[in-house]
Amino acid sequence: MSKGLKYTLLLLLSLTSVFFAEVIAGSSKFPLYDFWGIIVVIPLYGLHTIILLYIIKRYLKNRKVMFATLYFAGTIFGLYEA
Repeated sequence: MSKGLKYTLLLLLSLTSVFFAEVIAGSSKFPLYDFWGIIVVIPLYGLHTIILLYIIKRYLKNRKVMFATLYFAGTIFGLYEA
């Protein structure tokens, strides 16, 4: 996988994380369009998502990703938000 594609997918993953955490929950209507969202919220959620992705990939190595692993990572992310 090329670096450009990898960074694009990580950016889309970060934006999706922001959308589900902020917009769907009702915390902020437009975090992807205002100054605070672009400067603080997107990088914050992006770094948390990328770090959890790295931990999951490192833990699993070449094994199959199970639902329980993804659920546990989501729970950790949610507990941090709470």
